[in-house]
Amino acid sequence: ELLTKFLKEDVFIDAEEEFVLELVTKWVDAKKEERMEYLLPLLRLVRLPLMDIESLEMIPSELLKWPEIQDAVEEAKHYNNNIPAQSLCRGERFKSRGAKPSVVMFTFSVETCAVTYQHIDTGARCHEELASSGLEAEFDSSSTVKVGNFLYRTGGYDDIVCSSVHVHRYNPRYRNWIQLADMNQPRVSHGLCASEDRIFAIGGIDHTVGEFGDEDAILSSVEVYDVRENQWQSLTDLPTGSYNQAAAYDDDCIYVSGGISADPFDSIPMSTVWKYSIQQMVWQPRTDMLYNRQGHSMTALDGKLYVFGGYTLGDNQPSHVFRDCLNSEVYDIGTDQWTEIRTIPETFSHVMRSVGLWNRTFFLFGGGSLHKYHVDE
Repeated sequence: ELLTKFLKEDVFIDAEEEFVLELVTKWVDAKKEERMEYLLPLLRLVRLPLMDIESLEMIPSELLKWPEIQDAVEEAKHYNNNIPAQSLCRGERFKSRGAKPSVVMFTFSVETCAVTYQHIDTGARCHEELASSGLEAEFDSSSTVKVGNFLYRTGGYDDIVCSSVHVHRYNPRYRNWIQLADMNQPRVSHGLCASEDRIFAIGGIDHTVGEFGDEDAILSSVEVYDVRENQWQSLTDLPTGSYNQAAAYDDDCIYVSGGISADPFDSIPMSTVWKYSIQQMVWQPRTDMLYNRQGHSMTALDGKLYVFGGYTLGDNQPSHVFRDCLNSEVYDIGTDQWTEIRTIPETFSHVMRSVGLWNRTFFLFGGGSLHKYHVDE
């Protein structure tokens, strides 16, 4: 009973999952006749996907006499072998023991990559530097999105300051980055959003360095990444190219708001909102936002889109082209209406475009601090 309770309580263990399996089998073997009946219930508590492929291959045949354990081992092997699709696997058995919900912030510079964690329930915070990937400069200017318990980043500037096609995924268990299939189009300052199993890259800039200097092409192209297949496919172009827009996914539709347009007749920044039906493959205009903005966040929750931060048009002084947009708003998808919500305090300064969401609470970073917005309050 104590061993069962220990494995069910989901506490941190400073050991690999192979140790847990060995602990179970040795405990049963110590008094095999009287403990054999407990073996199957205990094996069900072993998180086989956390074991490496070599260890899975070496599991004794006597443990595989139960069909459900055979199936669990095969599932674990598939999880280890199909690395790009790991973010689609949900459930406790795929999580490290003792893992807790946290807000995670990455800091990139030319030489370092650091990560700060803040435990959501207790507020406890820790900071660590990660091993260099050699791509810190590129990461700094890329777009990011979460699928499952993994972070994806796309595009950015490469080492010669051209837009990149590269895509990487961060694994919080091993705290490392792996490279995935490249996008079809190099892009930076683009919109990025995700469903349960797909990632959508929208617009942005293709910045190149040529013989006669730098050139920027504002993109209208849109593409989708299939997490399961690890490949990109083109979708219908935006009606007008744009960059620094925000994107969100809800109910098989993509929503894009704001940004800076390739059309010189559009306002700078825009308040425009577009809806893309993935089934019908068409873009439709929706009601404009209440505020023109670019570099903002837009997050879907319960049939609504919450918009925070970004930059809006400055005052009439030549040096004030843009200023921080402290006005917040929410869009009701069903009624196609925008409503203003609580303004961001001026002390927050500029709110970054990466926003976290957990249990109906938004986490925003601005002015050197982490802030919360409670939807129900």
